Amino acid sequence: MKSQGSLSEDCVSAFARNLEVKGSLSFIPAPLHRLDRYTSGLMAVSLSMEGARTFSLMLKERSVRKIYAAVVEGSLESSFFLEDFITGSDAENGFYTVKDDISKKAENRALTRITPLSYGNYEGRKVTLIQAEILTGKKHQIRFQCAKKGFPLLGDTAYGGKKGPFLLHSALMIFENSGLLNLPCMIKAPFPEEFDSFIKQNLKIQSADFIL
Repeated sequence: MKSQGSLSEDCVSAFARNLEVKGSLSFIPAPLHRLDRYTSGLMAVSLSMEGARTFSLMLKERSVRKIYAAVVEGSLESSFFLEDFITGSDAENGFYTVKDDISKKAENRALTRITPLSYGNYEGRKVTLIQAEILTGKKHQIRFQCAKKGFPLLGDTAYGGKKGPFLLHSALMIFENSGLLNLPCMIKAPFPEEFDSFIKQNLKIQSADFIL
């Protein structure tokens, strides 16, 4: 599980050390998908080339469901499906964001299903706890698409959000063909303390664990 503010490489190194996995010239444990800095939660890491290939194939076939929780600005009244085409942009202040791909190349397609879960207020502003299921895995996908729709993530100043805690959590992975990798049907990551505390204080619910 990745903690907020840590880097993917640090997590992989610690994971490999804990399991006494030693790198080799043929294979070194590595993340199988991206997780933005300051995003907490689940990250898949393979310990073998065969496992990496199988997981990548499962992602391509969309037999791995990746479900996130986030707090966005505004009050979302209904669920909806987002489709955009995303490409990289130039670095600004050393930080790379993404933008619309006006050419709409197929490989840049981003698909996300958004469901509002609970509502609250933060410093006089309305906020919504959402569930975001990504059907593709593009850089900053949830952040860009939410901002484009008009409800940036709280604290995501890179995409127009106002200052506040940035809360984006990779909560669930559901495997439709879990037997291929000898995995359980579902893996979940508990919410970090900062996320859970925000929920209790600003959304007036005991926990966001009902997502899990």
